[in-house]
This record gives sequence, structure tokens and C-alpha cells, in this order.
Amino acid sequence: MTRDEAYQLALGYACGREDASGEAMRGGVSRFTQAFASARAAYNCRTSSYMPSVQAAWLTWQQTGGRTIDPSEVLEAHTNERP
Repeated sequence: MTRDEAYQLALGYACGREDASGEAMRGGVSRFTQAFASARAAYNCRTSSYMPSVQAAWLTWQQTGGRTIDPSEVLEAHTNERP
């Protein structure tokens, strides 16, 4: 999948989720689609060994308030929190 194809996939998925829920996406559709397309480009260039599905990326994006699509960053944030 090319970067442009990844962008279109993420855009369609995010817009569909917004339409179905009636709520605006946290962090914005445009930022999510860019993050997903960038992750795909990094994966294609082998600078990243992880590529989430669009569904997993969307869930992580929602959980982090639009900060990341990488679930390992969520785990790191929870690990670094003070009790």
C-alpha cells in the first residue's frame, strides 16, 4: 500500500466513524490521516517495523486524544506515570 492509498483508507475510515457516531473525531480527521499515512510510509521504507491496522490506529488515536496511533507510546506513557 502506498502512502496515498494509506491516506485514502484512513480518511474513509475516519469519516465513516464520524458519520456513524455523530461525533467529531478527537485530534481531527486530517491529522489522523496524515499520521496513518506517515506510519505507512515509514513501514514501507523499513524505518518502522510496526504498522497498525486502520481500526487499531483509530482506537489508539481516540484513546490518546489525537496524540499518536502507536499503542507502544500509550504503554510507555502509562509506565512513566507516577503513582
